[in-house]
Amino acid sequence: MHPEAFAWIVSEVARLSGVRSVLEIGSQDINGSASVLFESDVRYVGVDVREGKGVDLVIDLAEPDGLPKLAQAAGMTVSPQMIDGWRELRPGFDLVICTEVLEHARLPYRLVDAAWQAAKNHGTVLITCAAEPRAPHSAIDGGALQSNEHYANVVPDELRTWLLRYAKAQVVYHHRRGDLYAVAVKYHDWPTYLHIHGGGGMSQAGQP
Repeated sequence: MHPEAFAWIVSEVARLSGVRSVLEIGSQDINGSASVLFESDVRYVGVDVREGKGVDLVIDLAEPDGLPKLAQAAGMTVSPQMIDGWRELRPGFDLVICTEVLEHARLPYRLVDAAWQAAKNHGTVLITCAAEPRAPHSAIDGGALQSNEHYANVVPDELRTWLLRYAKAQVVYHHRRGDLYAVAVKYHDWPTYLHIHGGGGMSQAGQP
């Protein structure tokens, strides 16, 4: 996680209170981890698709069996299907963090969905990812892309669409450096029609 993204995570975490459990999606520590922001008595679970520093569980949450695997490993349960067919973790996490991951995922929208499923009702989700004109980089070591490694910068409007299920979502695009940030809040009582017709917000920031 580069310094600007880390600084944004620091500022957003500072706004929160009562966080007792955190899930990090894509937790391998290549150049910094959000885990240092939390006291030792906060439950912090790091999930990634490969083993590495900062990884507690090797699980691909983009896959259909990802949520049940996480539930079993974390001592939680998966809810019955809701009225719209979705499931969620119970009791879930107060905060879900996903930093610099979506651009490396072949199905990034599924990770955004998984964050919603893993968060408690009224829980917060923080996302940072790469957008144009950020240069491709490896999820393995931060250097050049390796053989057969997927990479695609995230389109801001697509991220906004992926976040429509959340009651509150604010997307900030720093277009000069290709940084895309989002903070979203989950509410069970968020009207379904707003999921379909809109409910997120977007702003653009011109900072380099």
